[in-house]
Amino acid sequence: MAYDDPPLTPSERHGFLEVDADEPEKVRVEATVDATQVYTGQPQRDAHLRSADFFDVEHHPTWTFVGSRIHQVSGTEFEVP
Repeated sequence: MAYDDPPLTPSERHGFLEVDADEPEKVRVEATVDATQVYTGQPQRDAHLRSADFFDVEHHPTWTFVGSRIHQVSGTEFEVP
């Protein structure tokens, strides 16, 4: 299940995906987001989300996801669990 209401739209994000076409289960994915740039369109909510109550961006300014597994959902669709 995904929840994106309101969508968090960071202005800075970087990442890569490495997949072997012959062995798609051998995958590496990495994504990094600048948490200080979280933007929901409501300045008061943005400030609260960046505070220590939620993301504590003063101490955790970036979020990084690293994955090494992939799940084939259909013939051309994959998920990173």
